[in-house]
Amino acid sequence: MTPNVAKIDVEGQEVNVLKGLKKALSSATCRLVCCEVHPPLLPEGVRAEEVRELLIIYGFTRMRTHERAENFHIIANKSDSGDSIE
Repeated sequence: MTPNVAKIDVEGQEVNVLKGLKKALSSATCRLVCCEVHPPLLPEGVRAEEVRELLIIYGFTRMRTHERAENFHIIANKSDSGDSIE
């Protein structure tokens, strides 16, 4: 069963987790992802922007970003109306 919502807080492994969840997050059933991104903890060669790029690939069309110290949160959802990324 594919989730409707995913919350991801994995202390620097965000890109790896998103890649592992590709099938679930790409499903039309999954409508919302909340992800805390920890740029200082990302593995060498991994960029924080890759989180947004993967979410776009998976069909998330609306995103809000909230900074929190050196980390940030992304709240991404899918829109039936074709709204663009904010």
